Amino acid sequence: KKNKWTYVDEEMVLAEVVSVTVDMKPFNFGGMRLVFGMWDASTKNSQHPMVAKRLIQKPHADKEEMLHFCRCTSIAIELRESFKQALKKVNVEISIWFVPCYLYEYESGCGISYFVGEQRLEGHFVKFNGNNGYVNEEAKLETETEILQALSHYSYFRSKGSILLIDLQGVIDNGWVLLTDPQLHSRTKKYLVGEVRNKNLANDLIKHRVRSEE
Repeated sequence: KKNKWTYVDEEMVLAEVVSVTVDMKPFNFGGMRLVFGMWDASTKNSQHPMVAKRLIQKPHADKEEMLHFCRCTSIAIELRESFKQALKKVNVEISIWFVPCYLYEYESGCGISYFVGEQRLEGHFVKFNGNNGYVNEEAKLETETEILQALSHYSYFRSKGSILLIDLQGVIDNGWVLLTDPQLHSRTKKYLVGEVRNKNLANDLIKHRVRSEE
């Protein structure tokens, strides 16, 4: 059963039984998850290669452990929409898209378990900023990086300091910046997985402010 979640944590806006095939071996991995090739036979996703993501430490995760990733993506999508309007006011145009995140429920030897899936991004993978204050400094990506730094900065002030959207990464394809796995940090550590203490996040805002004023 596949669920799609919105900004409201427990609002289920899409639920259906789907046929899914997941590769046995991962083709990639990150700091927290393994990435597997996947095929989703549902009408919405059957035309797109997909990936399944499972926790390294707990392959058969419970709902709350995986729902975190859907929450982060949903809020990132919400922020992108208002950010686009803010950019128009200063005559800046850029096409940014966050890959929607789906929560899959299945039965395992551990009972009801969950993983997340999303459409697969093809192309050269780029990390624009990171959890530890990292900012991409490649000259050829200066424009995209500066705008995505601005998005992180915007998320902090738009939310009145309650959250920071960070760890922006993905591919650039025909002028589109396609992003996956954004991370949210909050004062209350509401989003849990991947969060670090707020004092470290000042690095990102300071770096963006300095670059903007140069």
